[in-house]
Amino acid sequence: MAFLKKLRDCSFAVFAIIVLVSILMACGVVQFDGDLFWKFIVGAVIFVVGQALFLMSAQTGIMQMGHSIGSNISKFKRGSVVYIIVLLIAFSLTLAEPDIQLYLQEVSKITPSISSFLLLLFFAIGVALFAIFGIFKVTKHIKLKYILLGGYLLIFLLIIFMPAGYLGFSFDASGVTTGAITVPVLLTLMSGISGLKAKNSQDDSFGLVGIASFGPIFVVLIIGLIVGHPDDSLINMGSNATSFLSILGDSAWRSLIAFVPICIVFLVVNFTVLKL
Repeated sequence: MAFLKKLRDCSFAVFAIIVLVSILMACGVVQFDGDLFWKFIVGAVIFVVGQALFLMSAQTGIMQMGHSIGSNISKFKRGSVVYIIVLLIAFSLTLAEPDIQLYLQEVSKITPSISSFLLLLFFAIGVALFAIFGIFKVTKHIKLKYILLGGYLLIFLLIIFMPAGYLGFSFDASGVTTGAITVPVLLTLMSGISGLKAKNSQDDSFGLVGIASFGPIFVVLIIGLIVGHPDDSLINMGSNATSFLSILGDSAWRSLIAFVPICIVFLVVNFTVLKL
């Protein structure tokens, strides 16, 4: 059974972390109270089950949908249709990315004056725009090395004028917005599109994730130029007293809301354009 295999793989990965934490506690390197340790164990179990379910659903549903969309939209002669579909998919994928929720919680402690919701929208817009640029690279057969060189040169120029405090989480932003949902869909989407191109289809199948990761970096750097230096005195790590039921309910609701846009986009694209 696919779920049991995924559950076994996730269990092995998390078990190593549990053993490491237990050894550190036994040696006195890390000081944990008993209540926090059992919360860690329960959280690890919930994580294993959730990760196994997610990986199974991503492999059987999300990735196949991405490849199918990529294989079909590239048949359209009008490039504008392809760009619009990729824009909507990349935008909605970023909204549904689980890693970005944790990232925004940490950023809000450093820059509470910036709305987490607006920051999420800016990230989604950045990823979507650079995803379109990645598709443009395939259609125009632009070499990836030139795009990466130009992108990082522009980033380094912005860093010169950026106030201190934004460099670290600007580059971290590129990682969380190309996480467990966005990466497989963008890869399969690019693979489907480039597979129908006669020229350099193998080389064109990769690079979209790297190009799309420029978007969040530029967003954070531009926000840093506008907002200014973050107020370190406002950092608050919060309390560990929150119950699991409260966290689980809040996370479930956030996940449901985050997945609504991508489901709507998939349905609309399927019934209006692709008709799979």
